[in-house]
Amino acid sequence: MNLTPLKKTAPHRGISYVKSRLKPNVPVHTMLLHDGFLEHALIKDGHEVYSHTNISHIYNFWQCLSEDARRLHKIVVSLDKKSSSNVAYHYDHFRATWNSREDKFMRAALFFLVSISSDQGTISAGKIEPNAAKNFLLSKLRVFEKNRRWNPLYHHDISLPEQINKIEKSHKIVTPVGFYNYDFLHAAKRYGIEQYRIIHKDIKVAFDSSDNLILMYFYNPDLLDLYDNQHITMIDAHSNITTKEKECWEIVIDKP
Repeated sequence: MNLTPLKKTAPHRGISYVKSRLKPNVPVHTMLLHDGFLEHALIKDGHEVYSHTNISHIYNFWQCLSEDARRLHKIVVSLDKKSSSNVAYHYDHFRATWNSREDKFMRAALFFLVSISSDQGTISAGKIEPNAAKNFLLSKLRVFEKNRRWNPLYHHDISLPEQINKIEKSHKIVTPVGFYNYDFLHAAKRYGIEQYRIIHKDIKVAFDSSDNLILMYFYNPDLLDLYDNQHITMIDAHSNITTKEKECWEIVIDKP
């Protein structure tokens, strides 16, 4: 898989540490598939990666991109040219209609174009702003080829804990939970149909009942009380391990 053409939705700093916790020949499952950055990093290290989502629009984007990247690129370029005359008007229309388009490639194209133009990297939320890297992302979209070691999987109406429970116990599971702003330990606020519903107490139950689950959270002091200290590794803004809470950017939770 080439570098993901999507805009990064979360500035994770713990990926290097997570990679150090994985064995070379053990398949890795990534949950909450979205921008593909975690997946690319793991594939680059030689892992067989299975990426899970229960959101049809995210799966549809990656499927269309894998099926015919040039076709998708052509539609995106056409939409981009059309919208340039009145960006505010067209992007409001795109946001209002993208998920009701019958053609799957059109849905995927709108998903991509609005996502990379949102300051939050999502289609339903964020301010639309000029993206200086748009041409670069468009070029990556055009030449994308899915790596044979990458396997996106769609689970209709199956919750995250249920997906985790179905995975072979000898495989490793990486869950980058900290993508959005949450009311901690409560159901996540949902801004759009392409965003995940996270219930943190259910993830805690899944972690306690398994030995193969790695969680990646952005720093929240409540995590230090919720999870056993022996399972917590704090990562600073430079991707280094730190023991100082004031330097902590991200928390990786894993069983030794």
